Amino acid sequence: MSLTVFAPTGWIFSILLLSAVKQMVRYGQSVARASDSGLRKALNSIYHTPRWDWAPSGWLLAVPHFQCNVSFELNVFCAMNFTVALLLTIVVAVAQLFKVIDSQQCGARKVTINEVIVRGWDTVPGSFPWHGAIYHRKGRSDSYACGGTLLNARFVMTADHCVKDDNGFVLSPKRIIVRLGLNNLNAPNLRNTQQHEVLTIHRVPEANGKKNDVALLELSTEAQFDEFVQPACVNQEPAITGLLGTAVGWGFTESDELSPVLKATRMPVVDTSQCIESNRDTFGLALDSTLFCAGYTNGSTAVCNGDSGGGLHVKRGSAWFVVGIISFTTPFTMPTVICVGLTATRPSRTWSLAWLTDI
Repeated sequence: MSLTVFAPTGWIFSILLLSAVKQMVRYGQSVARASDSGLRKALNSIYHTPRWDWAPSGWLLAVPHFQCNVSFELNVFCAMNFTVALLLTIVVAVAQLFKVIDSQQCGARKVTINEVIVRGWDTVPGSFPWHGAIYHRKGRSDSYACGGTLLNARFVMTADHCVKDDNGFVLSPKRIIVRLGLNNLNAPNLRNTQQHEVLTIHRVPEANGKKNDVALLELSTEAQFDEFVQPACVNQEPAITGLLGTAVGWGFTESDELSPVLKATRMPVVDTSQCIESNRDTFGLALDSTLFCAGYTNGSTAVCNGDSGGGLHVKRGSAWFVVGIISFTTPFTMPTVICVGLTATRPSRTWSLAWLTDI
């Protein structure tokens, strides 16, 4: 069984940067020059970075790229006869823009765990410290809805459909809760779990169904980094075909119930054309060159309903990077069908700039 993966541009980084500028304005600091110490201070507080190399003057947006370290691999088996359509937005940074040297080392585990390579595995606390649980509030109760990936102390990346109710209407930020450091859905109040309200939901203007299925949640309070909560590195490389990805989530099991314990599964990234050929009627008109697939055609491992919004991660050297977002699933029809994930095509610079100016 396989999945499909999609690749965006550096708009996510730009949101983080503009958020830093907004924070600086709140503090009454000057934004007259890009090199202003106030901007440096605000950006430093967002990215926890001690040094900045600024972009050439010709660039309008400054997009950082991270240098991170991590050493971790886990697998998990989602034993469900489902073909999974996995939308994964590749977060590609602009290489010509300024570089960030991250003193906090994104994507790193703080908990020592023996690496296991099996079909599937229940994770332990701290295995994926950047993976969060997104809950929807209804009255005085809340229920698990999706996964998400912590990018820094203030932003969580998830799927756009994860910020909507069952009728497709966008939820108020007040109706969304993010829990970080959570490993067991049945034990949300453990000391290693942090709960955060959502201040703002940042959505792509063209988000529509499976297209542009990505959103950023701006937290009302900063996440506190420890052994159970850490930010993920963000992938900048457009070429990931052939790499082995790891997806995590609390998806439904073979008993048709949410897995209480966070699971992970490993899947190779394959060529997009292979996804289309596996189910041309469903995906032939939807996929294009900006999407890529990951998984197996034999149904040996998959992500499931309930995994939406979580990330697919790849390992480069000692670092783990989030390369996309789990989007949707489709019912299993034959053992050779590749699970395919869809989202919007690569965002254009024009509408990205128009959107970012409104954030």
